[in-house]
Amino acid sequence: MILDRIFVPYTELRGREFAQRLEKYIPPYSQVLDLGSGHGLTGKNLARSRKVAVTAVDHENYNLSGMPFLLAAGQALPFARSQFDAVLLLFVLHHSPEPEKILGEAGRVSRRLIIVMEDALLPGLQGMVTRILDRLGNFRSQDGYAHHRLREEWYRIFQAGGWKILAEEKFRSTSSLLLLSHLLFVLTRDQPGEALPESSSYNERVSAETRQC
Repeated sequence: MILDRIFVPYTELRGREFAQRLEKYIPPYSQVLDLGSGHGLTGKNLARSRKVAVTAVDHENYNLSGMPFLLAAGQALPFARSQFDAVLLLFVLHHSPEPEKILGEAGRVSRRLIIVMEDALLPGLQGMVTRILDRLGNFRSQDGYAHHRLREEWYRIFQAGGWKILAEEKFRSTSSLLLLSHLLFVLTRDQPGEALPESSSYNERVSAETRQC
């Protein structure tokens, strides 16, 4: 298909760029779940650069990564509690009418970190371009739902779910020719008993690398 010829190379470039941005938050040799993985190319590049084990999950199969892939709904994952060191939610939550449930299930299977990346909702032409490119990038999906949110709206969702923001970035992607602006949030549970003890070696590594960012 014509759109495949256009968007697969774009997705490969985008996967490399976003993996480079995420590297500093994910310690080597971690177990990572890429939830809503799409083509899976960000996870593939992370696996190569950080030597992490990535499991890709999506409710539809567009996987081009060659990594382990599982068809599953984000609200009911077939994994044990705290099975992964980190869960990636990259441009996923705006496709769910109930992002709180996706975050809650991601929190159940993550020992500590959830990394959320979303397009920044901006007014005017840039907001229109964001929506158009998002729809084109998901042209194969059977679910056309999309609800982009302002940064403050994401804050409220995170706060309501008991999530603490460890790190945050706003950046423009070179893969979009700087047309698109994105938000990145590194989250952990802000409630007793939800995260690993502070003596955990994984927590110590993440905290140290986050402070260096």
